[in-house]
Amino acid sequence: EKEISYREKLLSLETEKDQYEQRLQEANRALNLADSHLQQEIEKIKLSLEQEYNRRYERDSKQHQHDLNQLRQQLTNDFEKQKSTIPIIQTNSTVQDIEEIKKMYRTEIDRLYRENIELSQNQAKLIDTHQKQMQIMKKDLDDGYNNVINEFQHEQTRLQTRCEQLKQQLNESQQTIEQLKKNHFDDINKLKEKYTLEQDNKNRQENLQNRIDHLVKLLEQANDMLNQERTLYATQENEYQQTISSLQKKIADMIKQHTKAMDEIKRELHQERISTQKRLTTRPICVPEYVQTDLSINDIKSDYMATVEKLR
Repeated sequence: EKEISYREKLLSLETEKDQYEQRLQEANRALNLADSHLQQEIEKIKLSLEQEYNRRYERDSKQHQHDLNQLRQQLTNDFEKQKSTIPIIQTNSTVQDIEEIKKMYRTEIDRLYRENIELSQNQAKLIDTHQKQMQIMKKDLDDGYNNVINEFQHEQTRLQTRCEQLKQQLNESQQTIEQLKKNHFDDINKLKEKYTLEQDNKNRQENLQNRIDHLVKLLEQANDMLNQERTLYATQENEYQQTISSLQKKIADMIKQHTKAMDEIKRELHQERISTQKRLTTRPICVPEYVQTDLSINDIKSDYMATVEKLR
């Protein structure tokens, strides 16, 4: 009967050992799979954000540069056209006014160019800040995940050591059975010691089961924390997207206001040029040189000065 009891206990211990080993293997596979999925998701999100930011930045830079070039070319053409349409008699008297107008337009162009550079720098700073925050978040996730992995590996090592101890105890139990086969009259105290040892093994197995359950609970908590971190990361990503959209809207509004102001200036300049041409065409054609016309050079100059002041 004692031999049968020992055999049943041996079978029970072997079964529990196999179950522990199977649980360890499943936990290792689940941990490796979760780590792989997390790394893939982080790389995909990072690559997608970098591509989107680069694409938007290049598109905005090209558009701003194109608008500036068009404006510069249009202003140059207007100046050249104005120079060709003004009569020769006004050349010496209006050169200074034209130069002042050119300086004013060049100053405005330089200011717009500087604003474009500042906007580009601000956008680059925003992208750099977002990338740094992403790196910090990734580092925090990696550190937390590595801590969980290290703790799990430490517990796994301890469980493997415990399994080896159980194997050794099984071998000792088998040796005890062999001794019982040879001699059925062994000392009762030894049987009591073996029984005590079996009880200790049972208690240890229960403790081991409790620890394994605790480890599984820790792993589930770690997965919950990772899911929360992912949710927080998605929320912050949406906030960054909204911030970038707001900045792009402000840039578009500034460009629209600038275009409106330049159209107003060009329209006033065109009206002033038409007015000047009308005054020039009303002068007599066959008046002798000694006869003074209605519109003198001083009047023309004063009109141009008034126009310049109005434009300013």
